[in-house]
Amino acid sequence: MLLVLSCSHCSLDFFNYLCTLQATFCSFRHLVNELKIYKKMKKMNVLMKSLLVCTALFMMGCNTDDGISCPEPITGELTAEETDFTGSWVLTGMEANDELDITDDNKDNPSKDVFAQYSECQRDLVYEFLNSRSYAFKQGTISTDCENKQSVTGTWSLNAKVLTLVSSCATQNITIAFNEEEDKFTYFAVVNIREVNGLVRSTKITFTFSKIQA
Repeated sequence: MLLVLSCSHCSLDFFNYLCTLQATFCSFRHLVNELKIYKKMKKMNVLMKSLLVCTALFMMGCNTDDGISCPEPITGELTAEETDFTGSWVLTGMEANDELDITDDNKDNPSKDVFAQYSECQRDLVYEFLNSRSYAFKQGTISTDCENKQSVTGTWSLNAKVLTLVSSCATQNITIAFNEEEDKFTYFAVVNIREVNGLVRSTKITFTFSKIQA
C-alpha cells in the first residue's frame, strides 16, 4: 500500500509531525495527542511542500486504543551491506515526471526539478545511520539560520535494497536503488501536489540522497 500525500497549506512543524508518526490509519486526534503539538498546528501558515519527502511510506501502524501494538526496535549486528551503508546521507535531488510550479514568485516557470524550487532550509534533510542501528532524520541542521531544526529518531536495517525504519510506533519500508559508485540512493513516490495556481497534480517524484564523505 503506497501512501499518497496531498500538499495544501500547513507549517513545517506539521511536516515533521507526519514524518515522525508515519501513520495511515491512526485518528487525527491520536496523532496530535501523541506529539503534543495541537497548539502549534493552529499556527500553520506555510506551504506544505516539505510533505513530499514523506511520500515514500508504505503500510504502517501505530499504537492506538484499538489494540494495535508498536513494532519492536530493530536490533542485532550489522551485515556487511549495512556496514557499508552507515554514515550521513543528504537530500540532493527531487525530480518530478511532470513539470510543476510550486514557487510563489509571480512567474509562470514550471520545472521537473522540484528540489530547485525549495528554499535551502526546506531541502536541508539528512539521514544519519549509525553502527548501533540507531538513525536520525534531521531537518535544518546544515544550512544556516534555519528556524525548523528538528529530528526524528529510531532504528534501521537494510536488506536486499529494502530500507526499514522503526520510529514513533511505526514501521516504514522503502525500496531504494544505488548508483554504480553506491554513494547515492534513490526512491520514488506518487504525490498529489497543489501548484501555485491551485490545481492539484498527481505525479511521480524521485528523491536522491547522497552520502556525505567523512
